[in-house]
Amino acid sequence: MAAEKWTPERRRELTRSALVDSAAELFATRGFHAASLDEIAERAGFTRGAIYSNFENKEELFFAVLDRHVKTQLETFSRFFEQSGGPWAVDASSVAKAWQEMMGDEQWAALTLEFRLYALRNPDVRARLAAQEGKMRDTMTRFVVDINEKAGVSFRFPPEDLVAVIDGASWGLMEQALLDPRQGRVFELFIRMIEEGAIIRPGD
Repeated sequence: MAAEKWTPERRRELTRSALVDSAAELFATRGFHAASLDEIAERAGFTRGAIYSNFENKEELFFAVLDRHVKTQLETFSRFFEQSGGPWAVDASSVAKAWQEMMGDEQWAALTLEFRLYALRNPDVRARLAAQEGKMRDTMTRFVVDINEKAGVSFRFPPEDLVAVIDGASWGLMEQALLDPRQGRVFELFIRMIEEGAIIRPGD
């Protein structure tokens, strides 16, 4: 097999990927503020200059990590639906469990809270995060509409509004369950409420 030809574009792609890998790990374990750019670069096998050659600043690097996390989330949930026979073909408990796993673990939840607080205190970052989250919800809306249309399922509310409600409520419920695992059952109740109040199945 011929060796891959490393063009400048390919080298840049691999460098960015390695930096995002390193940043994702260090942000998750140490937090956004505690993880230094020097440490991120060193773990990826580069100097700090490699970060500034690929990202404008630390916030830009975080947004790259966030983009990849969301992409992985959607791929995970898509596989779940493919394996389970489509949306709402399984019980609410299974859907709730899959959704919680898709959202991330305790470290990711803590990192998200930290960065959102940072954004609330920095207007420029806040505007960027709001725009980023808007794009993510647009992507989620297209995903939700696509998988439900294939199953012949429609919605009682505009899908973009439904996604916004699910997205916002899910984070609050996940944080609640992380603080008190006994509250995990509320997440399943929320999924049941969405299923019964917002979804129209064929024949309904």
